[in-house]
Amino acid sequence: MVAVLLALLPPLLVGSLAVWSCWPRVGPAAWRAVLAGALGIGLALGATSWTYFAWVVCAGPSRPGFLLVETLFFALLAAALVVAVRRFPAPDGGDLPRPPHTRWTWAIWAAFGLVLLAALATLGLALARTPHGEIDAWQIWNLHARLLTRGGDEWREPFARLSALYHPDYPLLVPAAVARGWTCAGEESTLVPRLVAFLFAAATVGLLVAGLTLLRTPAQGCLAGLVLLATPPYLRYTAAQYGDVPLGLYFLAGVLLFEVRDRLRSGSERLPVLAGVVAGMAAWTKNEGQLFVIATLLARLVVAWAGGRASRPAPRALVAFAAGLLPFAAALAYFKLGVAPTNDLVAGQEGGATLPRLLDGERLWEVVSGMVEALVTVVGGAVLVLALYAALLGRARGDGGRGLHTLTVLAILLAGYALVYLTTPLPLSLHIFLSADRLWLQLWPCALLLFFLNVAAPEERLAADPAGPRR
Repeated sequence: MVAVLLALLPPLLVGSLAVWSCWPRVGPAAWRAVLAGALGIGLALGATSWTYFAWVVCAGPSRPGFLLVETLFFALLAAALVVAVRRFPAPDGGDLPRPPHTRWTWAIWAAFGLVLLAALATLGLALARTPHGEIDAWQIWNLHARLLTRGGDEWREPFARLSALYHPDYPLLVPAAVARGWTCAGEESTLVPRLVAFLFAAATVGLLVAGLTLLRTPAQGCLAGLVLLATPPYLRYTAAQYGDVPLGLYFLAGVLLFEVRDRLRSGSERLPVLAGVVAGMAAWTKNEGQLFVIATLLARLVVAWAGGRASRPAPRALVAFAAGLLPFAAALAYFKLGVAPTNDLVAGQEGGATLPRLLDGERLWEVVSGMVEALVTVVGGAVLVLALYAALLGRARGDGGRGLHTLTVLAILLAGYALVYLTTPLPLSLHIFLSADRLWLQLWPCALLLFFLNVAAPEERLAADPAGPRR
């Protein structure tokens, strides 16, 4: 396990440097470092997944020298980033709000700390109790990782022969990250997929807390993290070693980067490049991530239309986004077109069955009611608590009340998920029962970001109240 952690350090350094060089210089440097480290974890796992898959394609999984070549690659990339950071500092973010502080912030942080300790204990016990994860980890994610490590020069053949039950068309970010860890460890230890699952969850919480602290206030950041950690299915599916928690990280990173860019007076094209990278990683994680790429592009058009001429998307920003997306789009295209069989949901649309499903009113009602029921299962009483919080504090004023990009992305993703259910060739009720809660979990970090961007912060209310506590 020490070898696995050491092998992760060079890509983690590169990922953190990339975020640090792109993020605007606003807010405390310590919080910018937390954000860079959190997102750097996601970038490191995604990038090493890509390098491992590229090695398997070009040289085969059994060829020696992978770690040496990969380490040299990331060392050169880190050196290039250091030079770039020194010559071209991060963009000025002076027009981003600097949050006020009150002594009551410490009480909120104390509550967050208690919930964090409880979540760590719960997750640790769950990971120890289910070292192999739950059923999708056995049948999909870790199985596909074993196909990569054990397949030798014929590693493509098992994917083509797997039945639809094992989803051989699923993208390979999580399996390749696990397979790389096994290569570093020299054995197929269950500690590797558990470590990968834990790192993705920790990175999501860290990114949500740090992002909202920098964009809004410290209390908003820790309250959002508290709600996420207090969501039982989030901890369950982390321990289950499913791909939905990693996908949620990339969704959150993608919308957060554009929310930051929309607050800058002079747009930095570094942020769209980084957004393209995380969108590519989302597409390389699960099939829903490919819809996220489309949703991101459509959201930019909506933001431009709402903002008028001044907000029109610059061609350079779209080119920058495409440049970041390209490496993972290429890997995905190679896998989908050259290795994986046709997706079972796509294959089930033959024979003119799609249109009758779309026009079936009872089917539509079953989709809507099933998704609402799954939402209640995932978030439970959190919706009522958040509604009370919003009623007490009201809407954020000024720059804090944005979030059109995130709202549009979430709406498109939900519409896409509903469309898949409407047209599914599988038994509809079973399909919804087995997957809808995980779809909501993918969107939950983004929904929390949107909520706390638009609701007034405790610091703002306390500072505005003449009888309230002072700094």
